[in-house]
Amino acid sequence: MPVFLDVEEYRQAVLPRRTLTDIISTFCDGIKSNGFESGLYSAKSMLVDSAYPDELASKYLIWMAAPNNSYNELPAFVDIHQYSWNGKVDGIRGDVDLNYIYNLN
Repeated sequence: MPVFLDVEEYRQAVLPRRTLTDIISTFCDGIKSNGFESGLYSAKSMLVDSAYPDELASKYLIWMAAPNNSYNELPAFVDIHQYSWNGKVDGIRGDVDLNYIYNLN
């Protein structure tokens, strides 16, 4: 799996859009320069409202947490969709996150 930066609303949303986008790019470029694929994990509202998602998606993988949205309601640039925080998996006690992987090229 690629290395993803987790950008959270309650921490980074206070930054200007340009600053946040530049921070994400700096992290992802650093990971890529060391030979690893890189991307961003974030909630849909955070990514759309607090960064420049089209710019980021043109260079990095996008893993979007959007449990209340179907695939058709997601932006076209989403590579991985976290569709639930309340999944069940045999052998694991408690809730787990569930994701669809659409594209990791």
